[in-house]
Amino acid sequence: MARGPPRSLFGLEKRRAGVIFTAVIPPCMKERQKCLSLLRARFPDEEFSDAGLELVHCGRHANARVFRWRGGGRDWIIKDFSSCAWLARALVGRWATRREFRALTRLKNLRGVAGNATRLGPCTVAYDFIPARQRPAQQ
Repeated sequence: MARGPPRSLFGLEKRRAGVIFTAVIPPCMKERQKCLSLLRARFPDEEFSDAGLELVHCGRHANARVFRWRGGGRDWIIKDFSSCAWLARALVGRWATRREFRALTRLKNLRGVAGNATRLGPCTVAYDFIPARQRPAQQ
């Protein structure tokens, strides 16, 4: 069975003389702009640029797209279900966002729980980024 060249995520992979070239396309461009517009609507006095926003996890099916935004003295994680299919967004997205927001606001005084949780939209929640600590190597 003859197979053609492997396909990339965007279908832009080419094979020349046994070497595969893949075009690099910024992922989730529409979702990035929507995320920035939600941030600007929620915090109109602050500046939000595209340079400070990076994609952490590109969710598929009923999973959220997770962005990290750094700038203006803030470092946030933004979970956005708006790119999911309408059924997943309406059922899973709204429920998961509401549940996570409630849990973060109730547990905000505990050590290790992200603070400053805010809902940017019905399917989007933002909260402080907590950097991971390196565990000491065991011998």
